[in-house]
This record gives sequence, structure tokens and C-alpha cells, in this order.
Amino acid sequence: MKNQLPYFWFHPDAYKNAFIFFLIMTLITMVGMQITNEAMVTEKSPLGVLDFELAGDMKTAKTMINSWVKKDPEYGLIKANFNMGLDYLFLFVYSQTIGLACLIISRKKNRFIKTTKILAALLLVAALLDAVENYGLIQMIQGANDEFYPKLALYCATPKFIIILAGLLFSLFGLFIKKKP
Repeated sequence: MKNQLPYFWFHPDAYKNAFIFFLIMTLITMVGMQITNEAMVTEKSPLGVLDFELAGDMKTAKTMINSWVKKDPEYGLIKANFNMGLDYLFLFVYSQTIGLACLIISRKKNRFIKTTKILAALLLVAALLDAVENYGLIQMIQGANDEFYPKLALYCATPKFIIILAGLLFSLFGLFIKKKP
């Protein structure tokens, strides 16, 4: 059998069914995250968790956290923590969804096989970066004041977003690439 890395846990014939499952899970998780993110949308963090991920320094991050508490004194931090927990599920399902989409398209078009395998592996790296980022964000929500955590989140979020964007763009543009004879 050919080396099927990075998605060796799926037989290539199962990519499509796995993709559909992970796509559904990604969409469901996105709805949950959108609902919990609403508590994090304030004047100080108009994009909610996205602003928090990119805060970069403790003063900015604490200003955002305080604005969530001001908006919802009883449940603001609980909802923020729940959003972070939900993101641990999300990082698993979105990385699988995008990675499988890339692999399906490259197999179907018979093009860019090696590049796609690298991109799919990088999507697993993006999920790992997201997990580390979430750890830093949770530490700040829990009251940590170390300047390390907002930097950790920022330095993990930036390459994560670049990898995700590359996977999404490859998947989108891959739909329009002609099949290699």
C-alpha cells in the first residue's frame, strides 16, 4: 500500500465520507462557537475571540476580558471559557475537514499530490498551534498576568491562520483546476 501520510488513519476510499462527517461537525461546532462568542463581542473586542487571539499584550487582553465581565457580570467569563473549550473540538474537526478537502481534490484532479500532502500535514500543525494558543487564552481568562500568554497566543494564531487560509484557498481554487490526463 502506498504511503497515505498524513491521513493514514483513513483509507483513501473513505476520504469523501470522512470529509462529509467532519464538515458537518465543523459546521455544528461553528454554530456553538458563534453563540458563545457573542458574549465576547464588545466595544473593546468587536470580533470577540478573534480580537482576543491577536491581542499580543496583557494590557489589551485584560481590557477585553474586563469588557466581557462588564457586559455579562454573571456569565461573561463562563461563556468565554466554554468558547475556548469548544475550540478544542473545533480545531480537531476543521483541520480534518480542510485537510481532507485538499486531499480529495488533489486525488480527483491527479495534481499537486506531494504539495497537498504537505499542506494537509501543515493543517495538523495548525490544529496543534491552535491548541497551544487556546492554552494561553485560557490562562489569561483564568487570571494569569504573565505577558508570555498573549504573546504565545499571537505567535500561534498568526501561522495558524496562514495555514488555514492556504488550505481553504487550495480547496477553493482546486475545484477549478483541470484534471491531469
